[in-house]
Amino acid sequence: MKILRTPDSRFKNIKDFPYDPNYTVIKTHDGSDLRIHHIDEGPNDGPTLLVMHGQPVWSYLYSRMIPYLTDAGIRVIAPDLPGYGKSDKPASREDYSYQRQVDWMTDWIKANDFNNLTFFKIKAFRNSDIKLNPISMQREIRKMDGKNISGSDSSHHPALSFMYWQKLCWDTEDLPIGFMMTNMMERNSRIKILIYFIFLRLGLRKLFPFKSNLDKAYEAPFPDPSYKMGPRAMPSHVPMIPDQSLEAQKKARELRYDFFTFLSLKYNYTHIMTAHHLDDNIETILINIYRGKKLNPLTGIKQINNTIVRPLLSFTKDDIVNYAKKNKLTEFDKSYDFEKNFILFLVQYVFTNDSS
Repeated sequence: MKILRTPDSRFKNIKDFPYDPNYTVIKTHDGSDLRIHHIDEGPNDGPTLLVMHGQPVWSYLYSRMIPYLTDAGIRVIAPDLPGYGKSDKPASREDYSYQRQVDWMTDWIKANDFNNLTFFKIKAFRNSDIKLNPISMQREIRKMDGKNISGSDSSHHPALSFMYWQKLCWDTEDLPIGFMMTNMMERNSRIKILIYFIFLRLGLRKLFPFKSNLDKAYEAPFPDPSYKMGPRAMPSHVPMIPDQSLEAQKKARELRYDFFTFLSLKYNYTHIMTAHHLDDNIETILINIYRGKKLNPLTGIKQINNTIVRPLLSFTKDDIVNYAKKNKLTEFDKSYDFEKNFILFLVQYVFTNDSS
């Protein structure tokens, strides 16, 4: 396996990223050495928060959140997936798969002997997150999801929108990651976006004179297009139909409901409500049909299952979004300054959960 390593000099001038690098070397399936980077900040004896990035970002995503968490006494572990950030970058498309990312990160956790973790991920690019399997790792990992900060377009079905994303990533050899991130995470004027886009189309992106610090940070891991195989290849490997990673997802889902049951018993709750909607139910039915489920595959998700209640199951995502807009309710999918929204919640969660 050919593996690329981004020179340290690429990260020297990144603003607001003062964290010392930590590296762990694991073995790939063919015996190659693969170096994985992570940030480790905060007290060693504090509760440990494992924060994971998605596609196509890296641990810089959490740079502004980390000081708040460590000041509250929380130890923060923020790795870069192989192919991203300061971690090594396999150079071939065939080197990447969803399951290999799971295996690589599982080996990384084992090598560092991390235990009693709270697992947190931002749903900025929700189809690209990695489902770590706490059962196979024999580690206690409690899972948390952050809000989707990528925005949403309800005019297309989510699967179709994601297919466009997959095609864009693979077809674009020099994926303009900095350009995409600055327009998704920062408030830019239309004029600036238009001028930047013109530079981009003319092949003059590197000459654009008004790049933000965030733009530069997200381009730093990639000295040239050959380093971008991870962000280009991974979206195409996200399971659109069931594959071997579904077993890990099933166990993670069981762990999540076990945690809900624990909370119910602890606080004497009678019911648990989840936000599953009709789109989720359709996806479940299709998966059941694909698997060849012998019992009625059209059953899907139950609206009431013992103490679990799903009041939104009759409504599509579009129904929910339109209702929120009509009644002027906050649409969480379009939160930009996510750090301020999560700090207090994270601190309270990590410190008040007795299972840690």
